[in-house]
Amino acid sequence: MDSSSARILVVEDDSILRMFIVDGLRDIGFRVEAVATAAEALGLLHSPGSFDGAVIDFGLPDHRGDVLAAEIRKISIDMPVVIASGYHEDMLRDRFAADGRTVLLGKPYDGLQLRQALSRLGVMPGPVVAAS
Repeated sequence: MDSSSARILVVEDDSILRMFIVDGLRDIGFRVEAVATAAEALGLLHSPGSFDGAVIDFGLPDHRGDVLAAEIRKISIDMPVVIASGYHEDMLRDRFAADGRTVLLGKPYDGLQLRQALSRLGVMPGPVVAAS
């Protein structure tokens, strides 16, 4: 994968859904790190290396996605964040209305909708490199 590709952090506790998100993002040229909990995500965010964006599930086992998004803002105020939720969209929309670096994405969503959400935040994939 090209090192100029955007690096995305995926935080999703459902292992099957996490696999589909990761595969879909990699297929269009993103570099992806994926974890199942907010604690794991925060550990990666505090380690060397930076992320160009994050895709967060609202219903994580250890923290809600909006709480994790607030923690991300403390670490990287400008990091683009997509929060995916099948619930609480009105509450989240109100909470993040003034945050131009956060997009809410209703579940279920498809790869195109996720790509469009990241694109609205200015996060674009790099070139797709075929595996040899």
